[in-house]
Amino acid sequence: MSIKTIFNALRAAGMTEAGALGTMGNMGGESAMRANNAQDSYGLDDDAYTMQTDNGINNFTGDRIGYGLCQWTSPDRKAKLLAFAKSQGVSIADEAMQVQFCIREMWDDFPNVWTVVTTSDDVYRCTDVVCRSYEFPAKNNVGERFQFAMRYKDQLSGGEPPQVSTGGTTPAPVAAHKSDLAVKFLQTLMQNDGYWDGSIDGLKTDSFRKALVVYAKDVASC
Repeated sequence: MSIKTIFNALRAAGMTEAGALGTMGNMGGESAMRANNAQDSYGLDDDAYTMQTDNGINNFTGDRIGYGLCQWTSPDRKAKLLAFAKSQGVSIADEAMQVQFCIREMWDDFPNVWTVVTTSDDVYRCTDVVCRSYEFPAKNNVGERFQFAMRYKDQLSGGEPPQVSTGGTTPAPVAAHKSDLAVKFLQTLMQNDGYWDGSIDGLKTDSFRKALVVYAKDVASC
């Protein structure tokens, strides 16, 4: 995949331009955009580590070695990444798979981050929230990640509008979540207008449903 293809996939999933660039800036800061990157500080051979993982002969989920575009490290997140790769029938180093996993992981497990990258037009803000609340680096180097984001923006300038990628092993970009994205947009509008407090589990609560009824009535009366 190229920088443009990754950008297109993130945009197709619902991220703003700033959200996509901020996410990519973090990928650049984490792995230099190398999907097979095993944490450099361990001095590992990336290809060998990947082969061992694909063949189930290492402790991928428990070794706490950062891996991939986002340098997934914790056992639970690496286990989910490995399971997703297997469900797609691809190598753990498959770049398209990792991009889709990043999208789905943000949606499922980091909804506050997802809200920012799908609504904000501020590249620095998106870069910062992905760094602090999704990547959790030992050293907060958001400035470096922002530089990556702006470098990618320069590389993409003048190109064609984002298109949905349909080739290779790329899963359909969050196809199962299209209706959920509409709900997320509605939640953002409600939060901005003061009808909802923006709590993570709001969709599941009676208070959110009651707020939705009030909001719908007020909109209908406009």
